[in-house]
Amino acid sequence: MRVIWSDGAKLAYEKLIDKLLERWGVEVALNLDNLVYELEENLKNNKHLCPKSKKVGLRKCTVHKLTSLVYKVNQNTIEVVTVLHNRSGHDY
Repeated sequence: MRVIWSDGAKLAYEKLIDKLLERWGVEVALNLDNLVYELEENLKNNKHLCPKSKKVGLRKCTVHKLTSLVYKVNQNTIEVVTVLHNRSGHDY
């Protein structure tokens, strides 16, 4: 199974990494990037790894205590829909 990212997810992730770099530095940003990479690799082997979200057809993974990744399973791919800051008040 292949993991792809929607344009919105790419943008949200880039903004998050930029904020981390600005506020906490390279080490923290790289740590999150490594956690996301590990999650992607795990999802390739188990597409239902993370629990279902409140929105139908989506699943939500906690990458770090402050960051979640929302994805959906398509026929041949796992599509990352968005990356969220867990304090943002989202309804996923």
